[in-house]
Amino acid sequence: MQRKDDEPETVRKRIQVYRKETSPLIEYYKKKKILVGIDASPRPKEVFNSVIDVVEREIPKQQ
Repeated sequence: MQRKDDEPETVRKRIQVYRKETSPLIEYYKKKKILVGIDASPRPKEVFNSVIDVVEREIPKQQ
């Protein structure tokens, strides 16, 4: 049994939406130099630590 959201047509639609709506945002934020890439291939704890490092570096601490 295949889930409805795993059917080929559903996946194709998701990719279309990504290309139309999400991909342009990536370029927009890159041009503004406010996009930070995170490598999500390591273990989850390492990815989490990378995200925390970026947040702490990029967002000033409230005093």
